[in-house]
Amino acid sequence: MRQRFFIYLCLVITLLLWASSFIAIKVALIDYSPYALSVYRYIIASIVLLVIAVFIKVQFPQKRDLFRFFMIGFIGIAIYNVTLNYGEQTVSAGATSFIINTVPMITFILSIIFLKEKINTKRVMGMMISFTGIVIITFGEHVDVVFNKGVLFVVIAAFSQSIFFILQKPLLEKYSSFSLICWSIWLGTFTMLPFLIGNMNMLLKASFESNMSLLYLGVFPGAIGYLVWTYVLSKMKVQYATSFLYLIPVISVLIAIGWIREFPNGYIILGGAIVIVGVIIFNRKKKG
Repeated sequence: MRQRFFIYLCLVITLLLWASSFIAIKVALIDYSPYALSVYRYIIASIVLLVIAVFIKVQFPQKRDLFRFFMIGFIGIAIYNVTLNYGEQTVSAGATSFIINTVPMITFILSIIFLKEKINTKRVMGMMISFTGIVIITFGEHVDVVFNKGVLFVVIAAFSQSIFFILQKPLLEKYSSFSLICWSIWLGTFTMLPFLIGNMNMLLKASFESNMSLLYLGVFPGAIGYLVWTYVLSKMKVQYATSFLYLIPVISVLIAIGWIREFPNGYIILGGAIVIVGVIIFNRKKKG
């Protein structure tokens, strides 16, 4: 019972941190390029994990797993964050949230194909109901999703995060969640280091608010968010864990009220309620 409570606590922390990241990214992009924001954010996250690694043992990847570790870092950290940041320059926050939150559905399909996880009518229904809620939230914000280069980059980000979750799962059978996320972020950050060329001066020229948003993104949604999420993934099936990600747009709306004083309208409240219903249906256990 105590372990189950801790798992769900980690899940709640993940949702809160990742939901807040969309707003923090918007603030930081005022002074940072998408590439600079990505690499600085994960340099900070790498340092945080390195400090923690002084107290917690990190397993070294086995030779046969090195390529998978590299791909996890490259796809799930580097490609995901660069494409997401680039997309948010031209795509509204509502549209970005809508596209990124197709991740549970993409992961759901990939987990059936590659992880041989089971599918049933209840789960498909829950997914579709939650997806409908996100659509209502999007149109409630009066978002006009025009397919441009920015939308394409956000779509790539959504697929990258789904592949990231799928690639992680088999390694969690022999590596701790801490070891896995450390190497994922360290290797992902390493692949982004070339982005520092020509972007070194941004750190000094950025406003205090942008720098605080960058620091927040690196420490919390970056290091801590990925760390607790990987722990959750080690204890739950991928389908089950990622179904909760549908709650992120709802949480983002609530955080936006306190952070940037954006208040939801009736469509967003309705859509949020539908998202929650879908998650409940997906995760409801069979009687008996």
